[in-house]
Amino acid sequence: MNKIFCVALVSALLAGCVSAPPTQPQQSKIASSSLGLGAETTLQIGEAWWKAFGDPGLDALIAQAIAGNPDLGAAMARVRAAQSVLASTTASTLPQASFDGNVVRERLSQDYIIPPPYGGTTRWVGTLQANLTYSLDLFGKESDQIDRARATAQAAALDEESARLLLAGSVTQSYIALSRAWALCDVAEEAVRQREGVQKLTAGRVRAGLDTPASQKQAEALLAVAREDLIRAQAVRDITVHGIAALTGRGADAYAIARPKLNAAALALPGNLPVDLLARRADIAAAQASIDAAVSGREFARKAFYPDVNLLALAGTAAIGLGPLVSSEAFQYGGGAAIHLPIFDAGKIRADYAGATAALDEAVAKLRQSRSRRRQGCVGQHHQPPRRGSGRGRAAGGSEGVSRQFRPCDRTLPQRSQPAAKRTRRGGRADRSAPRRCNARRRYGIRPCRPVDGVGRWI
Repeated sequence: MNKIFCVALVSALLAGCVSAPPTQPQQSKIASSSLGLGAETTLQIGEAWWKAFGDPGLDALIAQAIAGNPDLGAAMARVRAAQSVLASTTASTLPQASFDGNVVRERLSQDYIIPPPYGGTTRWVGTLQANLTYSLDLFGKESDQIDRARATAQAAALDEESARLLLAGSVTQSYIALSRAWALCDVAEEAVRQREGVQKLTAGRVRAGLDTPASQKQAEALLAVAREDLIRAQAVRDITVHGIAALTGRGADAYAIARPKLNAAALALPGNLPVDLLARRADIAAAQASIDAAVSGREFARKAFYPDVNLLALAGTAAIGLGPLVSSEAFQYGGGAAIHLPIFDAGKIRADYAGATAALDEAVAKLRQSRSRRRQGCVGQHHQPPRRGSGRGRAAGGSEGVSRQFRPCDRTLPQRSQPAAKRTRRGGRADRSAPRRCNARRRYGIRPCRPVDGVGRWI
């Protein structure tokens, strides 16, 4: 009879339990195959990948940037906070023991459970009690909460790794740009020396009557252009140094950066870079971990509709008066189970479940957005046509690409309409049908008069 009564009572409680609403996620995870991401093994990148450049100056700058960057410090603090939440959540699933003790001066009721001579008098009432509780976790609610905390901690760690990688990559890119700026300054200085030599040679020819004053003016103009290019290259170098100092969190004391000595072999890319590298980005992995945390959070919110069952045990002493409190006659103990079942909560649990589902949709949408943006960016960079004067040599800091940027007279102006017969100047040293150098013509209106090579270029 008692068993039938217990089964009926449990059935009635379960029937009155709040039911979970049919809330479904609106977003779905994008398949890796649809983005061209496969499961092939890709190259592993070391944690200190910048050491491949073999430059102690770069290593020191990155170490300073990592040590003094506030964004990275905040990311590391979030990692520690997430790890603390994980430890706290895991500890809550283990047996919990506590000890309580109190002594109260109390007037005991004469008409309550305590009879005379104690009832109606004022006495000391003491209690010493040890408690033990344990959650059975019959429906896996605590396990889902641990999984959510673990995934959140993993996402925080990946965010910290992404911030560290972004900072190290920014410093490395700026350092490579500084190396390129130094190379540009070398090219510009060499161009100034060449133009100074040409200017001196032209001045001597004019004094000897072998050339015209216009040639001297043109040589002086080209020398001024070369000096302008040198000033511009030095300005780019100084701005790059200031940018590196800002990345390291320092001021004017960091401006004395030595010239980079990078290993040129480290700038070469592997022959095969699959798109699957996107899946190994720290921010993509962090977004995936956020989805796992949201999935576990949704499961935890769904299982909040189910009852909680805990085991309880206690042992201690209780007595009226301080003397009997420590006697064996005051000893008491007990044990049992406790159940918590939601019946009516005005829609709170339903709202929590809907919010957890919305958080899952947001996490999935962010992952889709990140993957699509990274993939489109890689495809756009791969198929972008090279710009004029921005070849592989200049991008990698090569001398060919660098020198093209400081050829002040490398272009020709379009030929104006000319008579059929060639117009020659006195002495027949030049004709107007030949192409003219752009800088001298465009900036100073000086007509070139002396070719230097056999491809129609003039100085």
